[in-house]
This record gives sequence, C-alpha cells and structure tokens, in this order.
Amino acid sequence: MTSLAPSPTLRPDGRAPSVTLTGVSKRHGDAATGVVALSDISLGVEPGEFVCLVGASGCGKTTLLNLIAGLDRPTVGSVEVTTVGEPVDGEATRSGVRLTGGTGTAMLFQDSALFPWLTVAANVELPLRLRGVGRTERRAVADDLLERVHLGGFGPKRPHELSGGMRQRAALARALAQDAGLLLMDEPFGALDAITRDLLHDELESLWIDRGFTVLFVTHNVREAARLGDRIVLLTSRPGRVAATFPVDLARPRRIDSPEIATLAATVTDQLRSEVGRHGR
Repeated sequence: MTSLAPSPTLRPDGRAPSVTLTGVSKRHGDAATGVVALSDISLGVEPGEFVCLVGASGCGKTTLLNLIAGLDRPTVGSVEVTTVGEPVDGEATRSGVRLTGGTGTAMLFQDSALFPWLTVAANVELPLRLRGVGRTERRAVADDLLERVHLGGFGPKRPHELSGGMRQRAALARALAQDAGLLLMDEPFGALDAITRDLLHDELESLWIDRGFTVLFVTHNVREAARLGDRIVLLTSRPGRVAATFPVDLARPRRIDSPEIATLAATVTDQLRSEVGRHGR
C-alpha cells in the first residue's frame, strides 16, 4: 500500500488527542423507568491509536461515541479529550466533555449525510467555509482531499450521482476537512459491498498512517475490527461495560481474508457470541 503525501495545511502534527473515560454511566430517561445504556466504563485511547468497538446490538456503542463527541453528557463519570500539542488558553467544557488543548472532533456515520443540494466539492468545503477559510484556499484543500480519497474530478457532481462507496469517500474527505485530530466512526462501511468496503479499509488506513489522527471505530464486523484496529474493545450486552480488550499485534498492511485476521476474529467472535447469548436470555 502506498502512503499518501502529507498535507502541510491539514496534518495534525502532534495534535492527535487522547480520550479518557472514567467511571462513565449513561441512563436514558428517569431513574424509575429509564434505560441504562452504559455502566461504569473506564477506557483510555492513546494519541494516534486506532481503536475498534464491537458488541451486541443495543450495547451502547453509538451512545459512547456521542458522549465522546460532546453530543450528549454522561449521567455519571467523566469524558476527557486531551490534545498533546500546543495548548490554547484555558479549557472548554462542552456537554460534560472537558477539552484540553484545542482538539477537533469529526464524526462519520453509516449514512454519508452529504447535503444533496451541494456539489461534492461544496460538501467538502463546508467545514472550511464555516471556519472562515478563504475561497481559493478551501477549493485547493477540497481538491487535495478528494484526490486523497480517489475522487479527483468528481467535485462538480451531486451526491446522487455517486455510488454508495463514493459517497462515503466524500464524507470521509469532509470529515478530514474539519482538521480533526479525533475521528469517530459509527459503522461507516456497514452498508457497502465487500469489495468496496475492502478498498475503503485500505484508503482509511493509508490516510490514518499519513495524518496521525486518533480513531474510534464502531462496527458489528469482527473481521473489519481486526483488519483496521490497533486494539479491539468488546462491550457487554446492555448495559454496556468493557468485557474484554484484544490487542491486534499484526503487521500492516493487513488483508481481511488472511489467516491471522481469521484467527483473531474467531477469538473475539467466541466472546461476542457469549455476550449476545447472555443478552438473549
């Protein structure tokens, strides 16, 4: 796999954040009738680490990402996202998440969520425009990012003119345009065919190696987790707790159909089956 050339404009350069969850619990609704989605989760993610979260449906994986993104706040415990790099003055608190050092966070979902009335290039430029980046610079950055995700020449197209895999590439480019040191991915490739998904694995890994951002990646596909992650975190059935952690000590680049990936995936799947069975009972 060929590494992409670094971008001096967007590369985080030491600003990839770490994530620390301490005793985090989340209840939806009131104490009497509410549902406990997460219970007493403590988890650390190192700067530049690629961590995959797997677990049974309803175990709180998406809730966990929402808490880290600051879209929701924990009922109990703390979530801290800390940038290792040049600090900014003071600290900001957003929805129960303490941010130290001026990190940026971007999210990528299973649905690309591109704005249909904008061109692909305009979708990628949008976060730059909101930051006040001038037209010439944001066009140059958008063109560079579209080239990086192999969509060079597709900037004038509308999202409906692209395939599902191409729309996800465009969404990835838009996420990277946010100059985020932390990328939160919620089953971004779950709806794609196997070949397209495999190609996007290669592209995401190459960009991650090149740019050095931190990734939390939610997936139901255990082989995908073994293919991409430095570490796999398995959550219990609801309420979600950390059941086990599996380091992925395999050289990169990896093949999803390799025997080593299959062996690790089988180990994780055995414990995942146990969790799903417990939830069913």
